[in-house]
Amino acid sequence: MSAKETSVSSEVSPSSSGTTAYTFTSTHTIVEGRSDCKWKIAHTIGDAQDCANGSTVYLTPGSTAYFRTSIEETSGTHAKGSDYCKLPDIPDQAFSVRRTVEAKNAGGTIAKWEIVYSFTPDKSKPTVTPQPTSAPSQASTGSSGPWGADETTDEVIGSSSRTVYWVPNGKSYHFSRSCPSLSRSDEIERGTLQEARTAGKKDPCNNCAK
Repeated sequence: MSAKETSVSSEVSPSSSGTTAYTFTSTHTIVEGRSDCKWKIAHTIGDAQDCANGSTVYLTPGSTAYFRTSIEETSGTHAKGSDYCKLPDIPDQAFSVRRTVEAKNAGGTIAKWEIVYSFTPDKSKPTVTPQPTSAPSQASTGSSGPWGADETTDEVIGSSSRTVYWVPNGKSYHFSRSCPSLSRSDEIERGTLQEARTAGKKDPCNNCAK
């Protein structure tokens, strides 16, 4: 049975968040645990709170952005969870980020969610003079995400359809088939950046994924 979600839509003025307009969308999927509950999911992108699908957010390409997702179960068990991450280099193109959030209560983990943030530049809206962007505070729910409470993500991001390469037993993905790190590998897989993330390859190669 599918989980039920509620969220609030908002749009933030460009003067509060950065230089380039991006259309924000997200997907929320329960990958483990109960799916027969009602859930409230809220995203904070930089200064923009309660960002839902179709929201416009303003980010500065090349700068740092902060994302936070809060999840609350509203149909009885009162499970909560949040994930906080810092992205150090916003690209001036469409990109996506995959995160995992655990919702817990006194009895333990009720559900584990996979959250995918997606951003598409909206060229129809003008750029503006950048303003300082503050980091959102982290909710104290005991769940800080796979990279810790305040860590830079280990994902190099770009277009989710970009071609990358990886080996089945490795943890990295590569932007170049001729990367020296792949020279001793007999079995090399090819796919999109999104497929590499799905396969668990979330560490960009230090040689070619820069």
